[in-house]
Formats: sequence, structure tokens, C-alpha cells
Amino acid sequence: MFVKIESTWSRKQGWLILLSFLVLYALFSALHVQIVKLGIGFENYLGEGDQLPPHVLILGQVIKAGSIGIVIYFLGLKYYKIDKSAIKLVNCAFKYYWWAVLLALLSFAFRLWLMKSIATEMPDWARMMRPVFDWRTSSWLMIVTILVMTIIITPIAEEVFFRGFLFPWMCQARPVWLAMLASSLMFGVSHIIPPQVISAFIGSFFILFLLMKSGSLYPCIVCHIVGNGLGLGLELFVK
Repeated sequence: MFVKIESTWSRKQGWLILLSFLVLYALFSALHVQIVKLGIGFENYLGEGDQLPPHVLILGQVIKAGSIGIVIYFLGLKYYKIDKSAIKLVNCAFKYYWWAVLLALLSFAFRLWLMKSIATEMPDWARMMRPVFDWRTSSWLMIVTILVMTIIITPIAEEVFFRGFLFPWMCQARPVWLAMLASSLMFGVSHIIPPQVISAFIGSFFILFLLMKSGSLYPCIVCHIVGNGLGLGLELFVK
């Protein structure tokens, strides 16, 4: 039995929040590029070889999480005075936290199997599945920062936006299956790197299933945290 997903966001509020996030994210990204260009330069910033230094990942996550936090908090919760229940921050039965861990494990196993299957059929794809970031250049402080951003802050921000706001808002005027598809596609595309795009797109359906069963964003956050932890652990292990 699924919980009916309802939203208190009006069409105008939803569009304004969505567009504000996209504009703010683009502006912060452009500012980031200009600072690098006028400062240390792209060669020093991006490093050498085909892997990126971890600070690129950290700054990218800060920009995304910061844009989401600013828009949802100041525009949604403060300006529109929408209660936190509008982004599904409500209590639920404890069993759904166990579901969250189980679904994270199932999602991770399925995505891993799919990536390996694609790599088997298309050997060139395997090159894109290698770790994007060069962890060998990381200090302990950098690694701790990456862990905090990747496993805690980014999952919370992404769940608030994509499952707390975007999916319920889309459900108002669209069939649930279409809202699931559209919000999952946007979530996937936001990860940019092709293997991560596919992985995030698929993982979104597992999390949406959890949201529709529990009616709460908290288990979704737990599921996302566990999934990111597994993914990051695997990347560090196979570096």
C-alpha cells in the first residue's frame, strides 16, 4: 500500500523554485570558473593526467548543495512560509529505516551489475567507469571533507530537492509514473559523468519507492547516505 504523495507547492511556487535553483547553480558555477581562470588557472586546478584532484569534487558538491539550500530555505521555507512537512520531513515507522538500508544494498548491487554488463558489451565504456578523482593526492583533511560532503551533506540536499520538493510538486499535475521518470531523469543528469548519470537515475526509483511507502523523506536520506557510502568505498578500494 502506497502513501498518496501530496504537495502544498502551487504551480507558480514550484516553477519559481525550480528555475531559481537552475539559475543560482549556473551563476555559482560560472563564478567558480572565473575565479579559477583569473586565479590559479585551469592547469593547476585540474592537475595532470586523466583523473581530477578531489577538490574539484568537493567544490562541485558545495555549489550544488549550497544552491539547493539557499533556494529551499530562503525562497520556500522563509519567503513562502511553507512548513517542513511540505518537503516530507515528517516522522514515519522505524521499519522503513531498515527498508532504507536494504534498498540501498539492492540498488547498489543492481547498479554494479548493470555497469559491469554494459562494460562487457562495450569495452570502451569501462574507461569511463574508472575512478574520476585521484585519491592518491588527498590529505587526511581532504578525505574527511570528501566523506562529509559525499556521504552526509550532498545526500541530504539532493533528497530535499529531488524527492522532498520536485517529485511531490510534479505529482500534482502529472501521473505518478511520469513524475517519477522526470524527477529521476533530472536527478541523473545533475551528476554529469555518464556512469554516475545512469547509476543515479536508476537509484532514484528505489528511493522514490521508499518515499511512496513511508511518506517520509528521512528513510530516503538514510538510503541515499548508505548508497553513497557504498559507492565511495568501492571507488577508494579500486583506486
